Amino acid sequence: MNIKPHFKLIVLGALLSCISFYGYSAVDDSAVVIVKGSVTKGTCAFTLSDQTVKFSQSTLMQNVDEIGVKEENKIPFSVNYLCQDYVDETPDMEVVIKAGSGTQIANNKISPVNNPTNASFALYDCQGDHCSLVNFNSGTSSVYITTGNGNKNKDFEVELVKKDSSAVNPGTLKAILALTLIQP
Repeated sequence: MNIKPHFKLIVLGALLSCISFYGYSAVDDSAVVIVKGSVTKGTCAFTLSDQTVKFSQSTLMQNVDEIGVKEENKIPFSVNYLCQDYVDETPDMEVVIKAGSGTQIANNKISPVNNPTNASFALYDCQGDHCSLVNFNSGTSSVYITTGNGNKNKDFEVELVKKDSSAVNPGTLKAILALTLIQP
């Protein structure tokens, strides 16, 4: 049996196997993990415990529509808060929003539990000129506010909308939202 013609291929194959198994390993014997963080004593608090947002004019029943259809059914408002004792680099803070007393949230529509009007409100989170619908999951949602020292405002819009496909009836509509700051 003549091995000479195959000798070069066998040696080359063995050499490549050694290089690939010896020099390149998928598992390293050491690793470095760097963890960074900061601690602050900063706090934020709402400046008003109760705030009423009121449409200045009544809306005709036939002008109440689904979410996002009628811009004229929206009004802007701000929630004011004060932050203090923060350092330069501060993260945003979470605000949890849920239905208050006598209020329910279904399909992103906020309405009183006893609702003869068959109308609701939709809430929008605003960042500058851009507002997006606040999506409630199981009646709760979160938005984020900027921190840093001083008086600040969180901008929102509220829209008068139909609760469902039933006809809208005349009457007064009042719904309550509870906002809670989640301090880190």
